[in-house]
Amino acid sequence: MKRLFYKSFFIVLIGSASIVFCQGRSVLIGNNYSQYIENEVHNLGPTANIMLDQYVFTFDSIRQRLAQEAAEGAWVSINMYRAHASNSSTYYFFEDVHKLLSLDAQQRLFVNKYPGKYALHAKHLSWQEGYHCASHLGSHNLTNLASEANKELIVATYDDFAVYQECKKFHDTITHLCSQVYDYNKKYLKSLERITLTEIPSDRMIMTSLKHDINRSLISFIDTLQKDGTALVGAYSMNDLNLIQALCNAADRGTQVVFFIDGQTINTKTEFSLLKQLHEHGVTIYTYNYDGSKKYGRYAKKMHAKFYAAQQPGQPSVVVISTRNFTKQFGLNMCSVHPNDKELFDDLYTWCEQLKNECETYESLGLS
Repeated sequence: MKRLFYKSFFIVLIGSASIVFCQGRSVLIGNNYSQYIENEVHNLGPTANIMLDQYVFTFDSIRQRLAQEAAEGAWVSINMYRAHASNSSTYYFFEDVHKLLSLDAQQRLFVNKYPGKYALHAKHLSWQEGYHCASHLGSHNLTNLASEANKELIVATYDDFAVYQECKKFHDTITHLCSQVYDYNKKYLKSLERITLTEIPSDRMIMTSLKHDINRSLISFIDTLQKDGTALVGAYSMNDLNLIQALCNAADRGTQVVFFIDGQTINTKTEFSLLKQLHEHGVTIYTYNYDGSKKYGRYAKKMHAKFYAAQQPGQPSVVVISTRNFTKQFGLNMCSVHPNDKELFDDLYTWCEQLKNECETYESLGLS
């Protein structure tokens, strides 16, 4: 991939296809994300600042690319979740790399393992170089399996420094928590601000669990849905009763609600009853790989994306791409909110239409 900066836009060449990204433009990226981000990082220069927050990070070629960037002059800062065993190989990889770097380069490469009780569940990468920046976040762990096997969604926002700064605040806070020696979570939770959005923002924004209850904020969006509206909603797993009830209420008001869920996570009475509740209220339900027959090697393929998109007459559309599932479990998550971005909504709508062809309907499962 070759990136060319020119006036107010830059062009990304992927294979034989070209995509023009206007400044401030947000772009939806699917299962080619690992290759996409590897190529994007490769094109950064020695003055770049690169930061990552990852739940799982094992993609070897991206690890090597980041190490090379640090050796060539870039600043690289990585936070990973310590409790995920797969991250150990990455930590030891960078530990070995660190010994081979010059003293200057060693001071430009930072790798932390977040040790807190609550999972660092964010999947985020941002970079800044000169007058340009980008922020990527969504469902995609930087692993080969995620790239090849799963249904994933990432949103990349280019040259929006307000978005970049919010991502940087999140990253810097996690970095600070990684360096503390006291009970991270007890002190951290006391400092949380609980902010619920009461209206759709007027511009792109980042919500993080440092300042928001993301699912509660999502409910505030759902509560605005009215008759003749359309909502596309998807998650890997669910057990948040309040969020499910909000979707049921929207369907009762006349909104066409389409719900996607990974079939392999429907395995308890709670999940079965929530699906039944959605169905009884008229929500259209699609499950992905319910019987586990879709395989990548010995692994069952997953629908791992977390998203919400809505459009209704006379109001701006809204798209939310998140790292958080529809569950009650607390973790360190992020989501990106995009109001009135018709192209992004249309891209997600097309992605969902394609996903339907690979899913089973609720009725076909015989669960009622």
